Amino acid sequence: AWRYKYYVPWLMTQGAVQASGLGYNGYDKEKGHTFDKVVGCDPMGVELEINPRFMIECWNTAVQVWLKKYIYNRVAYQKLTKDGKPANTGPAAFLTFGVSAFWHGFYPCYYLSFVQFFFITESCKIIFRLSQRVSWMRLNAFTWLICFLVAHAATCTLGITFILLFATKIFKFYSAIHFWVAGGCVLFWMFLQFVSTVIVKKPKKTKTA
Repeated sequence: AWRYKYYVPWLMTQGAVQASGLGYNGYDKEKGHTFDKVVGCDPMGVELEINPRFMIECWNTAVQVWLKKYIYNRVAYQKLTKDGKPANTGPAAFLTFGVSAFWHGFYPCYYLSFVQFFFITESCKIIFRLSQRVSWMRLNAFTWLICFLVAHAATCTLGITFILLFATKIFKFYSAIHFWVAGGCVLFWMFLQFVSTVIVKKPKKTKTA
């Protein structure tokens, strides 16, 4: 419920921008007018998405675009892989979350939350890469439900961390839930790193006639 107090002003501001014409973004494929040049947030994306990485992109969208363009891309694309993809995605993501935390302020809650968001989003990247090679990890109704429940439980916990602000209150709250998010996201990331290393080193099976 705490998210809705942010949705309302963002959507009202977005409506004002669209009404003024500043949000006009030309025509779509069906030659209809679009007004999505300036977007404050995407509530449906936040509430229904199963990937925390995309949930973050739907939250305060304009700021996410700025962070991606001026922080993430500048670091990620300094070095490219052989197939032309960015090689520094991990450091770029960590620096981007750090800048976002600094922009929010100096309360411990911001830095603690964004560090955990970093491990969660990096875990999502690894899961996506693994799903390309491991068939049972590909999305279906069961995995969608599990991902949805875990993703929203984790992000809601981090949202509460934002609200509490002070380290003493955060520690008391985390103690009550046995630190399952704070410890779980780091341990899960370490586990995925290990599994990813094993699978990458394992040669692919080739079909023989």
